[in-house]
Parts: sequence; structure tokens; C-alpha cells
Amino acid sequence: MKQFWIINRTQDIAWIILPGILPLFLLLFFPAYFQQQQEVNLLWWLLLVVFVDVAHVYSTVFRFVWEKDTWQQYRQHLVWIPLISFAFGFVLFQYDAFVFWRVLAYVAVFHFVRQQFGIFRLYGRKEKQSSSLLRLVESAAIYATTLYPLVYWHAYKTQSLQWFVAHDFIALPTWIEAIARYAYFVILVLYCILHIQVYRREKIFNLPKHLFLVASGVSWYAGIVWLEGDLLFTLFNVLAHGIPYMALVYHTSTTKNTVIKHKQFAVGIFILSILCLAYFEEGLWDWFVWQEHGAVFFQQANFSFHTSDALLSFLVPLLVVPQLTHYILDGYIWRKRS
Repeated sequence: MKQFWIINRTQDIAWIILPGILPLFLLLFFPAYFQQQQEVNLLWWLLLVVFVDVAHVYSTVFRFVWEKDTWQQYRQHLVWIPLISFAFGFVLFQYDAFVFWRVLAYVAVFHFVRQQFGIFRLYGRKEKQSSSLLRLVESAAIYATTLYPLVYWHAYKTQSLQWFVAHDFIALPTWIEAIARYAYFVILVLYCILHIQVYRREKIFNLPKHLFLVASGVSWYAGIVWLEGDLLFTLFNVLAHGIPYMALVYHTSTTKNTVIKHKQFAVGIFILSILCLAYFEEGLWDWFVWQEHGAVFFQQANFSFHTSDALLSFLVPLLVVPQLTHYILDGYIWRKRS
């Protein structure tokens, strides 16, 4: 039976599907460790936050560096999007720093949710045109796998979990979670029924698409609803989002590459570049804003910057520009008319 992999079976499983469920295997093999280690320590922070989450933001650059057509089509976006992002962030931070972080958290969540939907749709790109009902249920299913855990977070975990800063998500009444839970169950049942009918009628079973839906459900449900602790949430959240994105950028950029001539060095250039950029950005954050991981960024133990409020109101919106640019550009560079 023909399957609709994006890259190929091995690489799709390794880099797109497996990252969503890999933390579950780690938890099964090392339960004692994760019972004792619930917070993100320095090593986990460096590996997950800096070298996956922040690094994947800079992988977007390769869509422009290695693809001449993408550069020609969207080069003006690389001017106005960062400018608007900075202006928006600056005004919002001047108004209220907490509101700034809350808005940024919701923008980030929207980006994370849309990426799951986008990859899910990529797996259905070569299927025979399905009915409007099936497409509606499929869209509802992939959105429900991300939105229900978020509703649960808003109802029960605003005190214990945070995206950027404490309490950045708005608390919701628990009855909303109950409605969302039943809706989630109904949508998944409908999804299974309709696809069983499709298989019986047309002998079509899109394995990678269904595996990706399962992996998305596992990563979001386990990381938010089922399990406790910032470390497990970060593991599920960051790996399921950052690694598939980097894999897709690398595959797309090297496939359409018209610039780099020695493709055997491409993976090294790609990984080293985004890791260095991520390390540099986080170094700026730590030196001037957070001052939490000085040892990683060669700060002396008895030395720290005392950033004034005026300078902070300029630096913070400036430092989030790459992140906001990545979120907005993502809505353009992956869009296909066909």
C-alpha cells in the first residue's frame, strides 16, 4: 500500500514522528530519575531550550540562504516583519511588561498549534480528494490534540506551569475543560470511524498521517495533562516542536538548494550555524536580562550587569524580534497555493 511520507519512511519516523513520543520512552526506562528530577536543570536547559527551542527559530534562515526563490519572494518580509515586531513589542512592553509576556505566550502557543496542523496537512497532500466532512473532522482532530491539553492547562495548571513567566496563561473555569474533554473524545471517535470507512471503501490507509496524529496527541496530552513537572513538559513540548521543524527546513532547503555546492557539508553547516546563533542570543538574554546561567556564558561569579528599566524596555522587545519574525514568517514561507 502506497504511503505518503514527506522525506522517506526512515527519516520521517526518526525526525518528525518519534520526537513527540521519545520522552515517553525515556520516562518508561528511567522512571526513578524523572520522579526525582522534575525541574529543568542547567544541562537540560542548555540541551532543550537553547539547542533545540531557540536553535529551531534560526533554522528559518536557511529557507532564505539556500533557496533563491524563497529569498526573492520574501526578502521584503525580512525588513518589515522585524521592524513591526520590534515596534509592537516596544509599545506593549512600555504599556505593561506582564501583558507583553502574556501576549507573547499566546502568540507562541498559536505558532506551536499551527505547526502541528501544517505538518498533518503535509501528510495528506497527495491523497485523493477527500470529502468535506472528512477534511473537517481531520482538522478538528489535529486541533483538538493540541487545544484540549491547553484548555486543561488553563483550567488546572496556571499556577504550576508557565510558558514564559508565571501565570502568563489566563485561568479558566473547570467546566470549560469538561466540555472540551468530551468534544475531544467525540472528535477522535469520528476520526476513527470515518477512516475505517475510507479504508473499507477505497483501501487507503495513510499510516504517516495517523502516526503523526498519535504522536501529537501523546506529546501534548502527556506533557500537559497526564504528567507533572516542568522538565517533562519541556521535553515533550520542545522535542515535538523543534526537531520536526528543523528536519523539514533542512530537507526542503537542501532539496531546493541553489547556493551551496558541497552538500556533504550541508548538515554540519546547518547544525553548527543554528547552535551558534542560539547560544549567542541566549547569552545576550542572560547577560542583560535574566542573569541566571552565568557559568554557561562566561560571566564571572561576582559580576553582573545592572540593566536600567529604560534600557530593559528597549532590549527585551529587541531580543524577541527573531522569535516573532520566525512566528510570522512561518505563516508565509510554508504556504502553498496548490
